[in-house]
Amino acid sequence: MRISYLLVAVAAGLSTAAHATSTKFDLACEGSSEALNGSVKTVKPFVRTFHIDLDTSKYCIDSCNVINDILRADPLLITLVNVPRQGNAFNMRMMKQTIDRRTGELATFDFDAAKLRSVSEKAICTPKPFTPFPATKS
Repeated sequence: MRISYLLVAVAAGLSTAAHATSTKFDLACEGSSEALNGSVKTVKPFVRTFHIDLDTSKYCIDSCNVINDILRADPLLITLVNVPRQGNAFNMRMMKQTIDRRTGELATFDFDAAKLRSVSEKAICTPKPFTPFPATKS
């Protein structure tokens, strides 16, 4: 009986370690997206799949219409986008999108003062096997 518990614990540890050290993986993310356009607030479900390749520092979303560069990846956080605050109070623009590698939490904040618009997305992402990027057209 103890041996079976030990085998399950070891198998669980190996599975977690494999995800932690994998450099190519998909993240199936589900949560909510809250948008504020002027004074109108809308909340919608957020469902996206991120295809991450840390070897090439590239990622794409869903059907991979565009393959993007990963801004930064370390053992704790993957930063996909980080546009620091730019402009003045009337035309300020900023955006940040990160994935916490420990918790799987995706956080996006996108603010555009000129358009009186902000979007905040929160989701929990689950690791999945990597789906290769589509072939690029030459």
